Amino acid sequence: MKNFAMVFTVFALVAGGCGDDGGGGAEQGTLGNACYGNGTCNSGLSCNGGICVGTGEPGTVGNACYPNGTCNMGLECASGVCVDPTAPPPPPPEDGGTDADARPPGMDGAPPPPPPDGGTGTECAADMSDDVRRPYPDACLPRCSAATGATIAACEAALEMTMFTEEDFMAFFMCADTALRSDPTPEVVFEDSTTGEGVGLNCEFCYGGVYDICNDMFCLEQSRTARGCDFETDADMCEGEYRALEMCVETIGLPHSECVVEQQGRCFASM
Repeated sequence: MKNFAMVFTVFALVAGGCGDDGGGGAEQGTLGNACYGNGTCNSGLSCNGGICVGTGEPGTVGNACYPNGTCNMGLECASGVCVDPTAPPPPPPEDGGTDADARPPGMDGAPPPPPPDGGTGTECAADMSDDVRRPYPDACLPRCSAATGATIAACEAALEMTMFTEEDFMAFFMCADTALRSDPTPEVVFEDSTTGEGVGLNCEFCYGGVYDICNDMFCLEQSRTARGCDFETDADMCEGEYRALEMCVETIGLPHSECVVEQQGRCFASM
């Protein structure tokens, strides 16, 4: 996600999971179950895609599954966490699960607060009445797990070792697309605050939608025109509009690429 932003943009212009939410009544903040509403877990765990996992290497026992829903040999992916199917289940807490240590610091026994947008989109919203795509509000993010970011970085590293042929880039795009589609982070509603209409914002949408954001930031006129073009009614004109946008992006160069890297980085949870 560093040197390939320009390539991503050109390709996008031309081209044109495991686990559940850890709910079901299981105790929040514990391994393999839902994170607390404020995005935290019990001591020694981290929140990954809404599920509490260990902080170690993905694919290993007690840590996050790989994005394709697998783990290292002999392990299974259960609710986003790699487990040993031959291991006995852990004993229940001595106090029946009411220990104050199972709650985030400062909660004083109260239930954890809901996430910033509460899953309703009331804060994950933007004014789009002027048809300008702006950076996603913080309340919408992150929408991708850190494990997905690591996988895409590995896809990029593999591309760097190639001759950068069309086949090499296609292999990269397939690698990245698989990781994005497999991300377990639940979507939220991204709402147009002026109309109340909303769309589901997931990892794939977040990552790909960054191009519209950066295109509007640097090439607003060309981006708007291309976005409003209808290929079904006038394919030739649309190809010309997209080529004009592509040329604008290429002229902007590095600032546009840096915008893509920065905005895509906001989609991912921190390690």
